[in-house]
Amino acid sequence: MKKLLIAGVINLLLLNIVLAEDKWEYKIFKSHSNVGIAAYGDSRLNDFGEAGWELITVNPESNSWVFIFKRKIEDD
Repeated sequence: MKKLLIAGVINLLLLNIVLAEDKWEYKIFKSHSNVGIAAYGDSRLNDFGEAGWELITVNPESNSWVFIFKRKIEDD
């Protein structure tokens, strides 16, 4: 499962490099609960959204969930 997750992140990074001039940063968060998004909480997800982070995928792992967020890097 970790190989699949790493391959997915690499594909996202390569796609952004090839198709767009925009630059992105990524955040990976692992929830140590088998309940999933509900356990993570709407307010926590909204906090990430207010900080500019976009949830792009959620991947299940054994007894946990991996959340991958991205946000555009603004040019100074």
